[in-house]
Amino acid sequence: MKKNILILMVIILSGLESFAQDIHFSQFNESPLLQNPALVGSFNGDQRAIINYKDQWRSVTKPYKTAAVSFDAGILRDKFKSGYLGIGAFIYNDKAGDTKLSTTNINLAISYHIYLNDYSNLAAAIQGGYGQRSMSSANCQWDNQYDGTGYNADLPSGEQNSFNNYGYGDFGAGVLWNYFSSDAGFRNRVIKRANAGISLFHINKPKYSFYETNIEKLNRKFVLSGMMELGVLSNKNFTLIPSLVYYKQGPSQEFNFGTMGRYKVIEDGSGAIKDAAVSLGIFYRWKDAAIAILQLEVSNFAIGVSYDINTSNLKTASSNKGGIEFSLRYVYPNPFHKAISTKPKY
Repeated sequence: MKKNILILMVIILSGLESFAQDIHFSQFNESPLLQNPALVGSFNGDQRAIINYKDQWRSVTKPYKTAAVSFDAGILRDKFKSGYLGIGAFIYNDKAGDTKLSTTNINLAISYHIYLNDYSNLAAAIQGGYGQRSMSSANCQWDNQYDGTGYNADLPSGEQNSFNNYGYGDFGAGVLWNYFSSDAGFRNRVIKRANAGISLFHINKPKYSFYETNIEKLNRKFVLSGMMELGVLSNKNFTLIPSLVYYKQGPSQEFNFGTMGRYKVIEDGSGAIKDAAVSLGIFYRWKDAAIAILQLEVSNFAIGVSYDINTSNLKTASSNKGGIEFSLRYVYPNPFHKAISTKPKY
């Protein structure tokens, strides 16, 4: 009984700390539109589509499931001398716990990338969309239904019997600096690519409550992010990709950092092995989880799988089990065959 009470308290406290926080993915570099709308069109290619799926806390309660789909593209690259446009769309659904608390968001973003020189550009973007939330009270148990010995469903709960779905408009903006070195220039350069950005989400602080009389608002979210790809030693096929992201939303904050090691497969004499790379990474979400990541790239596709090892106070209930996550990315044209240009591709 004491152990069950302790586990319940930990879960409740953990829930309070994360109250009104946005969704997140452990493979944050594979969910760019959650980081910064200025990342729309910021990649080596013309079109990009990404699918994300996360399943977590299965060892503690009913699993929390999050799925997302995004598409973005760089357009009008040949129409403007000073830069190009980026357009993108991002849709996600998050379903949590016994109450089936569901959040669905649809966002559209547009960015403009200004060339600073042959190897870098500066992007600014705006984002707008619509969100909807729903919840079921069918599986809820309230303290008023405790009869002194246990839960009694026949006792009145004293709470409203249903929760009305509601929707809200949502807006964000961001800026991003990009650096890209062509393959020809990389032989003499340590840094192959890099970016750093700052963004702000929920600028309008939309309503975020199922109760009509409650004036609770969704806190604005401030995001800092950065990454770089570094050449190591004399092996041009192996690179290190350190990256980080910091979120601040009301009283809550989150800091993720780590690195990937990427090895580009060398084509053999028969041409059987080409256009492929394998990456292994380890990341840490501060005071919450260690994250192991494996990613395989083949031609236009990249598939990633990661697992969270819970290190927070919730490990008492989770037994260090966090959740598994998958990502699938498609880029056109083939990013392994990018053209060398005097203008950066991203």
